[in-house]
Amino acid sequence: MESGSPAYPDKGSTKLNMDISQKIAERLFCANKTNTIQNNPAGVLECLRKMGSEALTDVNAAMQPLSSVLYIPQYGNELVPMDPQKALQNNNFTCNDLLIGNTNDEGSYQLTTLNPAVYGFFGDLNPAINKTLGEKEMKRMLYAFPDRDKVVQHYLPDSLPNDAYETIREKVYTSFGDISIVCPVTFYAEQCAKTGGNVYKYVWNHRPTKSVWFPWMGVAHGNEVEFVFGTPFLHSFYYRQDEINLSKTVIDIWSSFAKNGGFHPMERIPHEGQSTYVFQILLISCITLYFFERAKCEPVVDVGKTQIVGRSVYSGKSIVNQFLAVPYAEPPIGQLRFKKPVARKVLPSLYYALNNPPVCWQKSMYPFPWYDPSPLKDENCLYLNIWSPENASPTNKKAVIYFIHGGGFRFGSIMQKAYFGAPLAAHGDLIVVTVNYRLGAFGFLTADTEDAPGNVGLYDILEGLKWVNKYIEAFGGDTSRITLAGQGAGSSAAALLSTSPLAKGLFQRVIMESGSPSYPGNGTIELNLDIGQMVAERLFCASETQTIQNSPAKVLKCLRNVTAESLADVTEAMHPLSSVLFIPQFGGELLPNDPQKALQNGNFTCNDLLIGNTNDEGSYQLTTHHPDVYGFFGALNPTINKTLGKEEIKRKFQAFPDYEKVVQHYLPDSLPNDAYETIRKNVYTSFGDASIVCPVMFYAEQCAKTGGNVYKYVWNHRPTKSVWFPWMGVVHGTEVEFVFGTPLLHPFHYTSDEVDLSKKIIDIWSSFAKNGKPDISWPEFSKENPHVKVLGPGLNDFENQTGFHRENCNFFRHYFGF
Repeated sequence: MESGSPAYPDKGSTKLNMDISQKIAERLFCANKTNTIQNNPAGVLECLRKMGSEALTDVNAAMQPLSSVLYIPQYGNELVPMDPQKALQNNNFTCNDLLIGNTNDEGSYQLTTLNPAVYGFFGDLNPAINKTLGEKEMKRMLYAFPDRDKVVQHYLPDSLPNDAYETIREKVYTSFGDISIVCPVTFYAEQCAKTGGNVYKYVWNHRPTKSVWFPWMGVAHGNEVEFVFGTPFLHSFYYRQDEINLSKTVIDIWSSFAKNGGFHPMERIPHEGQSTYVFQILLISCITLYFFERAKCEPVVDVGKTQIVGRSVYSGKSIVNQFLAVPYAEPPIGQLRFKKPVARKVLPSLYYALNNPPVCWQKSMYPFPWYDPSPLKDENCLYLNIWSPENASPTNKKAVIYFIHGGGFRFGSIMQKAYFGAPLAAHGDLIVVTVNYRLGAFGFLTADTEDAPGNVGLYDILEGLKWVNKYIEAFGGDTSRITLAGQGAGSSAAALLSTSPLAKGLFQRVIMESGSPSYPGNGTIELNLDIGQMVAERLFCASETQTIQNSPAKVLKCLRNVTAESLADVTEAMHPLSSVLFIPQFGGELLPNDPQKALQNGNFTCNDLLIGNTNDEGSYQLTTHHPDVYGFFGALNPTINKTLGKEEIKRKFQAFPDYEKVVQHYLPDSLPNDAYETIRKNVYTSFGDASIVCPVMFYAEQCAKTGGNVYKYVWNHRPTKSVWFPWMGVVHGTEVEFVFGTPLLHPFHYTSDEVDLSKKIIDIWSSFAKNGKPDISWPEFSKENPHVKVLGPGLNDFENQTGFHRENCNFFRHYFGF
């Protein structure tokens, strides 16, 4: 029994569940006060059975706060005839062998889910709690509990200071966990032992390296499950070696108990004394031998004077060599903060590339595809993850995809599940490299000096690409077939490097997913200087008289002395969820020209290009722009009339010339005021067209104009399992999991059609990376012949008439200069 027990006084009776069922039936108009589930069960049940499952689920969820249980098992029938609590008290239950326990911090998730507006659902708001608020929280949770004031006094005694914030918070959630889980578990164990059962009790005290719960929440409810089921074996990419070993030990314990009702005796460590020295020497010898033997059977690559040891992982029926956290630059810490990356010079003779790198500093707020909720953040983050097919070698070279993650130059990392490259490498028979790069102020703050030139996040990507050109052949890569690829901001970064004189010759092809620099709002040095000044002022490193321009040395010295967390906090506090603050700037050696003008003049490298976007790029912008109205993931699903729709467009396009014309184009006079769904879709379509769809189209046109081979797509499949609500359609970024082969890794989360689709997409992407052409019939795109391939189950025929949103993009064309 893991973290649950029926020894809690609030167990369900038949009457309680009947009352709840009556309320649900009434909300679905299947019952009323005279036609009840008790006096007319046949009629009410017939009505409920005709309801769609989604309607039944929605009504159930609407009645139930996130932190409570609505329906619970009931007693008083043939299955559970007695109140379970009384059955335990009277020893009227079967208990021979029992393994039972709980996690160290069972109540922390109850605190955050009870009040997500205060704490953040995953604890990300991290507020201070004084004693007054703590008492309110406990009284709210224990509203039906007898003598709740005594419970409050027990956990928050008079002697506890009002400002002992962390202690108060911990005491509050400890009370929740003790009452609902820890004590019921203990009482059950006691009663079992009282009947003569063999009881083994544990407390789980390990917080996984990668957890959605924030660190202050400790070892949260359910943290042990992934170790019991061996998830670290299946996804060693996400775990440290000691966590993999822990999972093995836990499985040994659980399985031994299941087989024998007990455990194998543990080997005793010698007591302190002479034997301790012998034991330590033996341990050191065994560790040395272990790593020596491991290095002989695991993949090893010679890079300069260093041997990099990876791990062989299975992907389907294939073996892929995986190398995690391969450093390509010196840690950009201390005096190197804000500076260009410095190529990594010294590595140990044997480097174990077995564990994931930390996430580059960012303030992650929501756990969705391009945000990384991992608490493992560090400025020392400039690493590559590499996957190569087992048969790749210097004599059997494979094409290389160098992938840049998205996230608006604010968020994301190569640790995210979406970027696990083994399935893509295995099924595509190529090498996959993902790159971490600095974000936000760390990556793009500038003083317009050599000491802080700006764009260092892009310089990071470039430095990683140089590393790949220098060393990837040792992994079996072909430097004459390197494809620069990315999604969202990563796509824009790939395109920006296509315009850079410093990146010439380092790649041959480009894949761009939902991002382009052909947008008129590209950053100038002046814009980033202004933003840098605001950040410095908020950190008391600058003022109106001492600015980042007139005193760069002083301001930068101060900024390099503030903590990374403070810098990230201040930057994020300046910036609404739906906008971009620090962005790449032009006007230096990396990007000497305005990218928009470089494209207009054909002054960029474009030989082979695979480019496209999703069907509903703008929907997430609408919800993240106004989560209080729409719900961050679209859960509130409000109706929008024309008046509100116009306000949304005006707000989004307030800096746009002639925004009234934009409103008229997407919400014409002929559109009725109550065409709610059409209005909402047209509003978010305007957002997506202006920021992604049309810039992508214009980039593709300009590339074709220079003689490049361009293949354009629209991704039109919404995953079966999506965090975004259905009305939002095929949201930005939904293709990434199919490109990286996540359905091949987790087929039980997807339909068979989706698994097949992922295989086909990998075939297309890998064929393009190898040969410059997709492996299916796909006519090239140009302004004159705007052929677009629609990608989804069945791979529909290409559109060969107007192209995707072509009329809308023609409306924007003169604003963009194309």
